[in-house]
Amino acid sequence: MKKVISILLSVVMIVLLVVPTFAVDTNSEFQFNSNGKFKIMMINDTQDVILKDVLQASYLKKIAEQEKPDIIVMAGDLLTDFFPGATKDQLKKCLKNTLDVINSFDVPFVATFGNHDHDWEEIFPLEEQMEVYKSYSNCAIVNNGCDVGTYYIPVKSSDGSKIPLNIYVMDSNNKAKGEGLLTGYQGLKPEQVQWYKDTRDGLKAATGDYVPSLVFQHVPVKEIYQFVDKVPFNADHTDCIFGLDDGQWYKLNDKATSGVLGEVPCSESINGNTGEYEAWLEHKEVIGAFFA
Repeated sequence: MKKVISILLSVVMIVLLVVPTFAVDTNSEFQFNSNGKFKIMMINDTQDVILKDVLQASYLKKIAEQEKPDIIVMAGDLLTDFFPGATKDQLKKCLKNTLDVINSFDVPFVATFGNHDHDWEEIFPLEEQMEVYKSYSNCAIVNNGCDVGTYYIPVKSSDGSKIPLNIYVMDSNNKAKGEGLLTGYQGLKPEQVQWYKDTRDGLKAATGDYVPSLVFQHVPVKEIYQFVDKVPFNADHTDCIFGLDDGQWYKLNDKATSGVLGEVPCSESINGNTGEYEAWLEHKEVIGAFFA
């Protein structure tokens, strides 16, 4: 997975006047500021090894100081797969190298897992990885989901009376079952998709309407491929990227998106269907999804 360091975004919401019924837990330490803004900093794929990455730490610190986020979401792959023979203690040290830096920003942070974090779960179980996160003073991870890496975070309005935004933090698991390069990644499990639907509906019962939501997870849904086009490689396509999983060349779909394509999306398996994307469309309350 690509080594994307951080993405910054600001969310400005128009608050609807609704009376919450609190059918689900809407308690939260997070809320929009007096200007109606809430800023999120996303960090992923730090993939530290036993030696601290001083340059990376300096870069992250500079961004955090400049942007002053309200929350940091770590979307997985803080561990690397390039560490043959690593022990649990060594992996824990790698994780702490990054978390020591992030905790020093004095900004609340949450996290989920990437495929490389899952790669190590036989010797460093996810529950134990999560305990390392929770040992830090600025950790804001909550236990209201269906597994240790899946949960939701309501964000209150400026006056604290309403819930105009919800954040889903989702564990997208590891490689899909099967043989060969075309299997892709597992994505969400059926029980996770059902949990999302139940939580979505519970928040509606609590607030009177579906709550606009953001999704943060490591592995993209396969529908992300609508933003890229397969192309034959030639000298004119200097912006095309080779896909290792299928041996095809891709470039951005200029009509659907803009930006720079640095890597072909490593999405959930194109041969299966998790139902996550379809679930988002049922009530269209998901207003943005962010992948690593």
